[in-house]
Amino acid sequence: EQAQALADDDTPDAELRALLAQTWGEYWRRAGDLRRAVDARWQALALYERLGDQTGMLKAWTNLALDYGESRDLPRARDCARQVLALAERHPVDPETVAATELNLGAACFWQQLWDEAIAHYRQGLARAEAAGLVRLVGRAHYNLAEAHYQRCKALGRHDDELRGDAHRLAALAAWPARSEKHT
Repeated sequence: EQAQALADDDTPDAELRALLAQTWGEYWRRAGDLRRAVDARWQALALYERLGDQTGMLKAWTNLALDYGESRDLPRARDCARQVLALAERHPVDPETVAATELNLGAACFWQQLWDEAIAHYRQGLARAEAAGLVRLVGRAHYNLAEAHYQRCKALGRHDDELRGDAHRLAALAAWPARSEKHT
């Protein structure tokens, strides 16, 4: 209610309006209305672009990629993820965001059965996660690589992919520490 009051106030502060748009985007995503979430994220992105706020733009593109991915609009999810990676080439971006974006881009390719592209992005994400010591993402990358290799083996009959899938499956298990009963 307070956020809506600020928005209704027609505040001239573009930074505040951008933050509110991002907040509404998250609200609508959690409420299950992905169309409204995406609309709010685009509004935030436009405001951040006008402000020249690289961090805000990065967050908006990241959220758009996730929202489009969740709604299974995979070509748009891929385009938005590529924008995140393009920003990361020009400006400092934390390694976790870049590694996770590579993995998310790989997932969008995976769901479109673009096995080679999925594997390439998963490898990029793995390399970035390993370089930054991001154990959780290293495990996720290995798991995703295993699945992509298994699917490519099934689809194309490339039996070397089965061996690669097995190796990544084992690497995923090794990357994640054993969980206690409390966490299972």
